[in-house]
Amino acid sequence: MTRCNTKSQLGKCYTFTFENGYRFGYNSAGFYTASDENRTQQFGKFQLCLDESCTAIADINPGVGFSIKDIHGQANGGQNCKQWLNNARDGEHITKTPDYSQAGVFVLTKWPCGKYCLGGLDTGVGPTCPTEMVGATFTTLDDQSCIPMVLLEVPCDIRAAVNNCFWDSKADQCSEYRECTVPAPPIIVYPPQPPASPTYPADEQAVLNATISVGAEVAV
Repeated sequence: MTRCNTKSQLGKCYTFTFENGYRFGYNSAGFYTASDENRTQQFGKFQLCLDESCTAIADINPGVGFSIKDIHGQANGGQNCKQWLNNARDGEHITKTPDYSQAGVFVLTKWPCGKYCLGGLDTGVGPTCPTEMVGATFTTLDDQSCIPMVLLEVPCDIRAAVNNCFWDSKADQCSEYRECTVPAPPIIVYPPQPPASPTYPADEQAVLNATISVGAEVAV
């Protein structure tokens, strides 16, 4: 069976950017939304965890369930940090819970153009709430529903020395995400051609031929 690198791993931390351009995070209204960050909205720094200890470092393949811990707390104070995204379903907003037994179980699969889609292990995950404050909920009747997003790996601990290794040696440091654009047509480079031999009018060409012939006789 062919297995490709997922580029997403358990134990690591990511931000989730929805297709509306906003990062998913906790709102003071009491639930997660993908909306403008301000004094009521703190973007989430999400650690993907196989168990409550969240120590495993392994690839996340489609169909592998995991829970999500939000390292960040609420905006303007930081309350309720390091809590789990819960298992709210069928229109109830996904929110925080300190109780691991109430944590939602998610799956992640790759989509084209550098994106992922976040679903549930036994259910789907879909949007809820108005456009200006898009939330998320588990959908029990549609197990194929998922929310497309861009994942960006970020440090779980902003003070860890290993963060110096986040940048790679390439000029493009955002190497995980790629825009999906139509490639430009290839540029064809032809090999240089030898210069064409000069041409002369018939009478001049006859004089030139005679001069060459005389020169050859003199040389002999």
